[in-house]
Amino acid sequence: MTSGIIYSGNKGQAPTEADLMKQEGEIAEAERLADRGEEAIQQAEQSPDAIVMMRARLARMAQEASSLNISLIPTETKKQLLQARTEKALRYDRLGSLEQQAAGVAHDLRNFLQTISGAVFLALLDNTLCSDTERMLQAAQMATEASTSMVERLERIIGSNVDSPVLRAINMKSLLDDVIVQISVLKDQYAEKYGLKHIRISSDCQDDLRVLGEFGGLTSVILNLIKNSIEAMPKAAKLRDELPFEGEIMIEAKEFNDSVYLTVSDNGIGMDKETQLSAFIQRFTTKRQDKPRGLGMGQVKRIVEELQGKIGIKFSSPGIGTIVEMYLPLAPVECALPTPLDDTNLEIVTPLPVLFVDDDELVRDVTSKILEALGCEVVCASNGEDALKLLDEKTFALVFTDMNMPDMNGLVLSANIKKSHPGMPVVLMSGDQLPVLHEQMDQYGVSQVIQKPYQFADLGNILCELVGEKAAKVG
Repeated sequence: MTSGIIYSGNKGQAPTEADLMKQEGEIAEAERLADRGEEAIQQAEQSPDAIVMMRARLARMAQEASSLNISLIPTETKKQLLQARTEKALRYDRLGSLEQQAAGVAHDLRNFLQTISGAVFLALLDNTLCSDTERMLQAAQMATEASTSMVERLERIIGSNVDSPVLRAINMKSLLDDVIVQISVLKDQYAEKYGLKHIRISSDCQDDLRVLGEFGGLTSVILNLIKNSIEAMPKAAKLRDELPFEGEIMIEAKEFNDSVYLTVSDNGIGMDKETQLSAFIQRFTTKRQDKPRGLGMGQVKRIVEELQGKIGIKFSSPGIGTIVEMYLPLAPVECALPTPLDDTNLEIVTPLPVLFVDDDELVRDVTSKILEALGCEVVCASNGEDALKLLDEKTFALVFTDMNMPDMNGLVLSANIKKSHPGMPVVLMSGDQLPVLHEQMDQYGVSQVIQKPYQFADLGNILCELVGEKAAKVG
């Protein structure tokens, strides 16, 4: 008899792919029956009275096995089947590993963005800043918000964040003004590098136009469209043999049929019909493979659709230029614009003793200064053990703690605080996704969870909500 594994196909013929798939199912069923037989034997050994029951079970299992109608296939086919199984398992393992690595990168990016965001905010509190410095810091602040949005998109791609973007009312004119400030350095560099006279970027938008969107995602879209226009200028200058070349980019936004209609137009190189048809295909690019690329128009379209909008090419012609158009949701009247909390509308009632726990020194340093700007007396700890000691030695009104810390994470620390200091408000800060943490809040004694990078307003609102009259008030 030829050694091999069971096979329910025709004898003497090579197995087809369908046969192999059926065979996998039969092997799994046979393994299940074997496990059940072993379990029955173990039960019989433990109880002699179960022998009769075991025989009955084995008889039923034998009847099930006979219905498989099995025969034999060569050992070589067994090797192929096992190899296919192994390769499939390795593919799933690699995908899982990449997702874990990407989730780790997203977590670290949130921590870095927390430090940058806090440092920029603290710098902006300086009333002696010159206008240019203040403008650059505001651009950095906006870039941080846009980067946070990119991290959220990364998390959605890898599946660690299944939430759709939260859409809020945004003042369109303010956003466009901020984008132009942020891109100004790049357009000046391009003009200088390629000998262009200038690249002028201007906008036309009514003051009170409000779009319903996500700040970071919308910023990324407009930045990338402007960046594409800037990069099209040197080719246009070369094509027209027109130096010094004057590059013009115009962004216009207006209300149109219950939507915000936005166009980005330029006098760059333009696109032929074939390029226009391919422009929004994922990973399509007209740039050289060794050149750095932005999001790509495919990703830009994806973001716009996530924001419940539409995007297309209204006009483009080689040597003349391009107009890209977008339709975005108009913010309803009842949807209020966000009102950032700052030191002009903050009333300090009494210094508030706060314990701040984080193993990242930069995050501790920056966030403690922000809390001090809110009127808190801050004591810091780098780990859960030190935090518990400080709670026994001093009186605090509130505890802020990071989630991911060595030895004792934020949830365990909060549970310990719940036991030793019942009623103490604990705010958990995390660079990870929040839904699982929210489910565990009551169990571990967590009062609130906020995700990094958090803002000055987030901390101020939490102080007002959790400690009431002892804290800073808004308004």
